[in-house]
Order: sequence, then structure tokens, then C-alpha cells
Amino acid sequence: MAFFLSSCDKFELPELPPKEVEVVWAGSELEFEAKFENLEVNGSYVFYDLEENLPYSGNIEILNSEGEPWLSHEYENGLENGERIVWQNGKVYEKYLYKNGKLVKSIIKRGKLVK
Repeated sequence: MAFFLSSCDKFELPELPPKEVEVVWAGSELEFEAKFENLEVNGSYVFYDLEENLPYSGNIEILNSEGEPWLSHEYENGLENGERIVWQNGKVYEKYLYKNGKLVKSIIKRGKLVK
């Protein structure tokens, strides 16, 4: 099961003002794959909204077949920024904190707190 698609095409990252209101997108994995893609920009991968043709800012939530959260991830200008949460059987299975595209802290792995 793939979370993200990648492309060898290179795109230039447009200058964007910071978003004042958090955008939230929720949908199934198929809807997610149709709307978003990780694209290489200046040697780094940027999470792109294909419909808007812009790096994505906001929180995405992928739902499982029962319509419950399966994956939640925050982005700012296409970079991971904030929490990434994975649920399994209705419980938080993994939780990470990202800042400017870099993993800062692992909080929960395989259902257990990281010490």
C-alpha cells in the first residue's frame, strides 16, 4: 500500500505567503492519491496539491474503509510540519513530530511511547 507517489519531474517552488487559516482535507486513500503527489523541487520532495498546482499547506486525513481516521499529517508550503499520526484499530499506532520537512521527534512507535 503506497502512501505517496513520487515523480522525477522537477518543478520550481513558487513563492507563497503563509496561510492564515489551516486547510483540512479528508478522504479515502484513492481520493488522496488522485489529489496529492510528492514532487522533487530543488533536490527535496514537496507535497503538492495537483488540483491547485501548488505546494499543500494544512492537515490531511486519510480515512479507512469504515470512514475512520487512518493517517493524519500536517504540511506547510509542501513540507512536513507538525504531527503525523497513524491509527490502527481505532488507536494511535504511531505519532511523529516534524518541523520544516525534518523529523524532530518520535512520540509513539508500534503503539508504545518512545522514551
